[in-house]
Amino acid sequence: MESNENTPLIATVSVRPPRQRYQNDTIRRFFTIAAIGSPTSCMCYFTILKTPKSQQSLNHQHHTMTSPTHKIYKIQWHLAFQDPLMPQTTRYHTNIFIETQSDGSGTIHEVNGDIVSINGMTYFQIPSPPPQSLESFYRRSLLGEIDISDLEEVTEVLKSTAAPPRQRWFSPRSMKMEACKVDGSPYGEGEKVPAYWKCTEWTNEKAIPALLAKRLIKTVDGGEAVGHDGAYDRPVTWCY
Repeated sequence: MESNENTPLIATVSVRPPRQRYQNDTIRRFFTIAAIGSPTSCMCYFTILKTPKSQQSLNHQHHTMTSPTHKIYKIQWHLAFQDPLMPQTTRYHTNIFIETQSDGSGTIHEVNGDIVSINGMTYFQIPSPPPQSLESFYRRSLLGEIDISDLEEVTEVLKSTAAPPRQRWFSPRSMKMEACKVDGSPYGEGEKVPAYWKCTEWTNEKAIPALLAKRLIKTVDGGEAVGHDGAYDRPVTWCY
């Protein structure tokens, strides 16, 4: 293009400055350089543009949405034998599994033991290979995801969720197992005897709702956490 001294020359160039020169993330990382003047006379103007607050908010949301996560499952396992005093015909040992490794391994969170012992059942946190690789595996249900940064809080919530206490004793009078109070004393005539609860009830009715209440479980698609409004209250289609 032809030009002369009376024809202004306007050029706009975008360049990235060294990152270390600007510590404020609200500053967009480029300069706009406008060279205005004639071929023989030129003046340069440098402008630093700030990112709008609305864009900062979007950037923060994007960072939040893309935080690294672990998948969290409910796992069911075949039992060697069924408890004849439980109302369901078929029960499964039930616990929570957090997949923390790329090979599918992770950590199981569960209560184990029995409801006859003085101390009842106990919470355990156990490293585990992929559950589906074990012989007693029955089924897994994806609950959602947890942020890796929340893993410690998730563990504390599960650890602090009360485990099933003692609920049975061997009655020398009837020569069989009967319901008892936590201290081991039998229920008196006319007293209401609560239903037995063990690992399945701890998982479905205590542990998962506790995580949901603190919004620590998120659905994979980024929607609201699954299982609100009592969805985990004895779900017949899952396990007993």
